[in-house]
Amino acid sequence: MSLRPRPVATPSADGSRLAHVLTTGVKGGHGPRSRLDEVLEIGMQYRREHRGSPRNDEAYIDTSFNLWKHPSVPFFTGVYVMAVDTFGTVHFGFGRKIPPGRRVPYWWMKANPSQDPQNAPQSVLVGAAGTKDIYWGKWASLGGGADPKSNHILDAARIEVNDEADIRPKIFPQQIFVPGANRPPARDHRITLIHSDQPTQQNVFITVFKWENWNEFVRLFPNVEDQTVRGGFEMAKASHGEIDYTASFTVQQIFNFNERALKTGVNFFTSYTLESFKNVVAPGVLGHVKFLARKQTMQLFDVSLIASMKVNPDLGRRSPDPKGWRDRDDTRYW
Repeated sequence: MSLRPRPVATPSADGSRLAHVLTTGVKGGHGPRSRLDEVLEIGMQYRREHRGSPRNDEAYIDTSFNLWKHPSVPFFTGVYVMAVDTFGTVHFGFGRKIPPGRRVPYWWMKANPSQDPQNAPQSVLVGAAGTKDIYWGKWASLGGGADPKSNHILDAARIEVNDEADIRPKIFPQQIFVPGANRPPARDHRITLIHSDQPTQQNVFITVFKWENWNEFVRLFPNVEDQTVRGGFEMAKASHGEIDYTASFTVQQIFNFNERALKTGVNFFTSYTLESFKNVVAPGVLGHVKFLARKQTMQLFDVSLIASMKVNPDLGRRSPDPKGWRDRDDTRYW
């Protein structure tokens, strides 16, 4: 496995810089778990391009930080998941933030212990826990504040995937393969780390995992246009009141849904999800896809399509779609 210097990304033609936002708040109603709430400005060119971070043919793993070390201060994870279908097309998995008017807040249940949450008045219902209301109802990457029980950065990312996407059976540490690491490949690894990065000097770490089994991935993240959906009450509970559905998207679908949303003024994806996808994730994943293309039939995704995506600021909530497959009932979460 050869090591190469990391390619230097070039700024966009107009020299514009991208705003990278990761959300925070108090995650769930059963105890605080902080999430990001800061706007982290990052450019198209990586800030650490001269820090000697190597990459190999299979994955870019930033060596400026130790994946198996727990930072001494609170840190945050941004986690993207992907898989390749039987036709060689890349799909990315996301979770939907619970829409407004769907979740019974913890404070109401605590104040009304004898009442059925299903009967809570409409006026008290809210959206995703631990998330600014401008993100409610929108699709987003997984991740957030590192679980206090996590052992290190990679472990924190694993826990976030398990919780927010309600993975069953859960992914165990020995089921993660990290190319180039001085650790033996897991015999039955389910996911492979193909990208890790710390795009700013803040305690924010982005990881990208590839699911090895396409059938398992599509069961956990059914295509967004497939009427066989996955989610509901149990997922909302597992994600601490934050995510109610998961789905996967091809790059073309990400572009299409974003374009439709631009006409409405309300984003389909959170702005921070698309900014990170454009600036960090897609460039990192492309190297791995090119590597796979040498060994199997692969369709390289359109980088220019990703670069051309317009990302609007998050200005409003995205309400449930009464005609949508995921919003046909008035299910409440608590």
